[in-house]
Amino acid sequence: MPSQFHGTIQRKADHFQELFDQLAYAAQPMGLSTVDFDRWLPRAIVAIEKAKAIIEHRRDPDEQTEPPGS
Repeated sequence: MPSQFHGTIQRKADHFQELFDQLAYAAQPMGLSTVDFDRWLPRAIVAIEKAKAIIEHRRDPDEQTEPPGS
């Protein structure tokens, strides 16, 4: 079943840990090195896009759609 049909509250709760981890990583007292930032940024972007999908009641961006005729 596509994610947009799951309960929005449950999707938000399930995604909360990922958003928290991304924020906690970026908020380290010493800041991020360039290497750490380069590792962190793609994951943060993915987490933000999933959060937007949840808010907009859309399918999670990381879900594959089945090819036509499957």
